[in-house]
Amino acid sequence: MSCITDPSERSPGKFESSGEIGEKLDAIMLNGFSDEELGSVLETGHYALLLNTGLPCAPHAIVETDTQGFVDYNSYETKEGCMKAWKNLEESFSQSYAESGGDGQYDD
Repeated sequence: MSCITDPSERSPGKFESSGEIGEKLDAIMLNGFSDEELGSVLETGHYALLLNTGLPCAPHAIVETDTQGFVDYNSYETKEGCMKAWKNLEESFSQSYAESGGDGQYDD
């Protein structure tokens, strides 16, 4: 599998911006192999933490499914880098939720 997908070869759809790698990461997530999940596609977008994906192009990743169902991702070379980004995302969610009158906690 190539790490770079030619944008001209992508077809319109939920993986338009993430290509083949995004599709593989989404399949990993949908098959129940997320290490953690956050959010909801109905409200904020859904995020999944995937550590040790087995994909050389995205060894660790955070996959986002937006409220329209489109999939995108950020990949990380190290587990530590991915966890740091995940903690920042959790803090952002907690802060936004608290500002909207919630207790800062999200239920899974």
